[in-house]
Amino acid sequence: MERWVERFQCLRNSPDNADPTVHVYFKRMIEGHALEGLEEHRFNLSQLFWLKELLDPDRVEELEKASGSVPASDRVVTLDHNSGAYVEATDALQTLERALREANDYPEPEEREQHIAEVSATWRLLQSVRVRIVAVVAVAKAPLTFLIKKFADKAIGKAAAVAVEKLAALIGTWWSGG
Repeated sequence: MERWVERFQCLRNSPDNADPTVHVYFKRMIEGHALEGLEEHRFNLSQLFWLKELLDPDRVEELEKASGSVPASDRVVTLDHNSGAYVEATDALQTLERALREANDYPEPEEREQHIAEVSATWRLLQSVRVRIVAVVAVAKAPLTFLIKKFADKAIGKAAAVAVEKLAALIGTWWSGG
C-alpha cells in the first residue's frame, strides 16, 4: 500500500489560540488503485520543527500520536469487531435497547420509540469496520445523556450509563468534547 500527503492546512480555532491545529490529509493507493476519500490527521503547530515534516506520512502520524490536546472526534477509526471493547460496547447498546423496549412505565411512547431508534442507529454505525467518531457522538450523546438523567435510578438509566462507559472505552474519550 502506498500513501502520500494530498494536502494540509493550518487552522486557528479562535483568535486567542496561540497554537493552531495542523490538518494533514493522506491519500492511499492499493495495487495501483487510489482509494476514495482522504484520511485526516491532526496535531498542534508547535510540535512541528520543519515544514518538510508535513510531507512525511510516518512523521505526521508520530506528531498526531504525541499530541494529546487535539480532539479526535471527527476522525475515522477502524473497529476490531473481535475485540473485547467492541463486544462490550455493542452488548451494552443492545441491553439498553432491550430495556427501552421492555419498559412498561416509560412516560411517552413516541419519545421511547425515538430513543430506541437512536440507540439502534448507534449500534448500526458500529457494525461498519470504519466509523466516523463525530457520527457516533451526534447520534448517541443527546439520547444517552437524557436517559441517564431522566432514569437515573432505573434500569434504563443504568444501562445508558454502561453504554456511555463502553462506547468511550471503544472509541476514546469523546464524550466531553463531542
